[in-house]
Amino acid sequence: MYLIKSAADLEKLDHNNPYHPLIKQLLQRIIQSNVGAFDPDIEGYVILIEREDVDRPLAILQPPQKLQKIKWAGVTLENRAFHAVKINNNSFALSFIIPDAAWVKGELRQVLEDNIDP
Repeated sequence: MYLIKSAADLEKLDHNNPYHPLIKQLLQRIIQSNVGAFDPDIEGYVILIEREDVDRPLAILQPPQKLQKIKWAGVTLENRAFHAVKINNNSFALSFIIPDAAWVKGELRQVLEDNIDP
C-alpha cells in the first residue's frame, strides 16, 4: 500500500507505474479543491492498493477493516483501476486506487462492481 499525501509522495512512486497518471490527477484535484493551505490529514489523500492489502484489515482505517467491508461512497473504473472513495466526514475522503487485476476477486470484486457509478 502506498499513501500519497503530497507531490513529494507521488515522486517516490515509480513513474512507470501504470497508475501514476491517475494518482497524479486525483491528488491535484484534491489539493485544488481545498480552500487555503492543504492538509491531507484533514482533507484526505490517495491510497494505491497492492496485492498483499486485499485480505488484511487496513490499519489506516478506524477501526481497521478489510476493503470488501468498507461502505463506499462511490466507485468508478478508470485506466484499468477501480477508484473507490470512502468519505469519513464532510471534509475528509480517502481515494483508493485498486488495480483491476486478477487478484481482485471474490467478495471484493463483487462489492466494487456493485458500487460502480453508472
